Amino acid sequence: MAVAPAEADPRGFFQAAANGLVTGLQNAGGTRLVWVSIASLLPGASGVPAVDTDGFPAEYRPFSLGHRIALETIKASGLQWTAVSPAGDFAPDTPPTGGYALTGVGDLTSRITHADHGLALVDMAERSGMPGEHFGVVPLSPDEEASVAMGDGQRRPTATRPCRPRAAVV
Repeated sequence: MAVAPAEADPRGFFQAAANGLVTGLQNAGGTRLVWVSIASLLPGASGVPAVDTDGFPAEYRPFSLGHRIALETIKASGLQWTAVSPAGDFAPDTPPTGGYALTGVGDLTSRITHADHGLALVDMAERSGMPGEHFGVVPLSPDEEASVAMGDGQRRPTATRPCRPRAAVV
């Protein structure tokens, strides 16, 4: 896990972190990476990532652009990668729904629990599906079944299981 120090340039920090991660995986013979990215890089309903819109807060832009540099580094690495972001942000004080849905569209107003996002992350790590994709994770509504909404915005069924304590993914 990489967290940029407040005094660091996020672009340089995330470039170095991505380079180190890619080099370490390749030196160890690793070929696959499932990692947590951020929602501001997902295209919004207009097709434009939030970070590239006029309304995106200037104070968050360097951090998001640092993540974009990391994403571009990982894309160019030759690794089989999957980036898993909350579609918006985390909801730390909300109980988990026990499932999730995947989307290719970011919504910065969306909130998901760490447990539900973690379930999606572990599911992606355990399956080899969706290589070379960056997608968001949204919580399930009480009457909704797990689904995938990619590209065309249509939801499609996806596997999920009840949220329960699991091994940590960092």
